[in-house]
Amino acid sequence: MQTAGARRGLARRTKECYGAWAARFGKFAETAEKAMSVVTATRFLTSVVEDEECAYSTQKQALNALAFFFKQVCGVEDPVFGVKLRKTEQRVPVVLSKGETGRLFESLEARYVLAAKLQYGAGLRLSELVRLRIKDIDLERGTVTVRGGKGDKDRTTVLPKSLLDEVKEQIGQAR
Repeated sequence: MQTAGARRGLARRTKECYGAWAARFGKFAETAEKAMSVVTATRFLTSVVEDEECAYSTQKQALNALAFFFKQVCGVEDPVFGVKLRKTEQRVPVVLSKGETGRLFESLEARYVLAAKLQYGAGLRLSELVRLRIKDIDLERGTVTVRGGKGDKDRTTVLPKSLLDEVKEQIGQAR
């Protein structure tokens, strides 16, 4: 599965995710013969949808992983899984108040506070935050350039004005 994913140019996280779903399916199928059966895959996906209370995106992820497995590994041209995915209700997002956010930052160790504020204020994913470099921060324009983010795409986001001085100080220490 990893090799097939590498040939197709899938992202590392996608290969890991598809591999995990393939492993779960392999356990479910129990034998190699059953694992090659679309009927067994349909039973597996049905159990994911009906028995596990997982989000619609998780169900789609499992479906896409098995479709990839059957197309790229098993050589099945167009696998048809007779399973209806269950939409989950839309929920109101949980948003922290200013006070809650402040208390959260105060509870962190001092060395993590700037990183947490930057991640929160600029809307960075953790993987984007840890790959951030000095050259990606434009203090004059107040922007942060994310290179090779999700989908291996570059994007520009805002650098919160409240963090300008702290970021300048951190850049000075790093240099």
